[in-house]
Amino acid sequence: MIFVRINSEGVKLDQADFILTLTSVFWEEGRRALEEFCRQSRTPALHGASPFNWYIKPKPPQLLRVVAAVGLDSAVLKQVYATLRGRDASGKLSSEQREARFEQLQQAQQHVLDTQHWHEFFLCLERAGFRGEKMISSQNALLYSYALWLIGRVRYAVPLDRLRSVIARWFFMAQLTGRYTGSVESQMEHDLALLREIPHGDADGYTMTLDRVVRETLTSDFWTITLPNTLNSSAAKSPALLAYIAALNILDADVLLSDVKVRTRLDPAILARKGVERHHLFPRKYLQNSLKITTSTRINQIANMALLEWSDNITISDQAPAQYWPAQLAAKGLPADVLARQRYLHALPEDWPSMDYDTFLTARRALMARVVRDAFGQLESDSYRPVYSPPSIVPEQRTPGRLPSRRIKLSELLDAGLISAGTVLTPAWEEYEQVAVVDDQGRIRLDEQIHDTPSGAANAVGAGTNGWTFWLADTPDGQVTLADLRAALSEES
Repeated sequence: MIFVRINSEGVKLDQADFILTLTSVFWEEGRRALEEFCRQSRTPALHGASPFNWYIKPKPPQLLRVVAAVGLDSAVLKQVYATLRGRDASGKLSSEQREARFEQLQQAQQHVLDTQHWHEFFLCLERAGFRGEKMISSQNALLYSYALWLIGRVRYAVPLDRLRSVIARWFFMAQLTGRYTGSVESQMEHDLALLREIPHGDADGYTMTLDRVVRETLTSDFWTITLPNTLNSSAAKSPALLAYIAALNILDADVLLSDVKVRTRLDPAILARKGVERHHLFPRKYLQNSLKITTSTRINQIANMALLEWSDNITISDQAPAQYWPAQLAAKGLPADVLARQRYLHALPEDWPSMDYDTFLTARRALMARVVRDAFGQLESDSYRPVYSPPSIVPEQRTPGRLPSRRIKLSELLDAGLISAGTVLTPAWEEYEQVAVVDDQGRIRLDEQIHDTPSGAANAVGAGTNGWTFWLADTPDGQVTLADLRAALSEES
């Protein structure tokens, strides 16, 4: 009956669903606790400890993977399901085995849902330069890094300062290299196996093992060959791009041509829309009109984008680099040492405004990779300390400019030219892979079905959330949520 109730809507169940169903039978309060933790992580609490954070809004199946890794030392959910049913080595079901495994699961879940553990882990991400959810390209990397953090803390008693340093490096490596994409379970199973031979309580063995993997992954060839090649992309959430932005935070960089810190402009607790933007160093219209480069993938290359304050971006407009750059330098009047440091951190080659576009892109990719490598070197230093405090946890308040005064339809974004017929929509949540398309009437076509609203299309893929924030639209300036496009239209109205 429980299986029928859960699957009453015809949703295809995976191994996590089967395990949660089994948990409903033998440990219902555990499942309820998991669901409540996930619910509370989405909304700031005015009083007391809360799992709310700026990095992830987890779902029960996601946290279940962490619980299984910590409690049952397994990442393969098919094996976890068999274990929780009480199947012994001979293949027979045993109630004693089942009770013992559920006891392990219960103990692990207490650690996973401990808000002190939860927030201590997020300090690792902050140390690694990652400031919030928009900088996370892989939720799997985050969740499995949390599992390894808990194993280090609970099983190996690694001191917090040391553990924070180790996991910061691990997460930086895991997200940058896409360690937990593809065969996710197999990769995490491999990582868990690396720790099985280390005696419990051996903090040195734990840290040495993780650091060895990091060193073997981030080799000299990775920094000088692989990473520059990976930066040859226009993806707005490229792991390489996000690692570069994290590097700017680690190195305490200013926004280009400004005395404001990148980390300040990227604070997730600050909701001002018009702060810092990714600016085309070779402006779009200049590339289109003067160099006859018209494809978005070439125009929006990662190496052609730099973090610039919004007002400066507007001023630069479509001027050639050789025209606007000297004018900006004269207007800003930055001291020579400050400008030299900004040129290094923002990876600007010598005499870049006069460079051929493709030569510039190649040179800047190599310099961006060097900045990332230098920042990672800081993470390897015991003396490194982030120079900023964690963002304050405050309830989100929408400013009047972000809240439409009337109900805006998707077709109005089409009429305003913010999207066009054929615009591709992809989910903002990485666990969903469906791709949708906007048609010429401002509707969403998904799997040959037409949906009148973004939320209707989100519900169709099983997300059950606000479709305006769920769908990312491919635009000439990169992927943008439909909610942001709606807000832009509302401000113009």
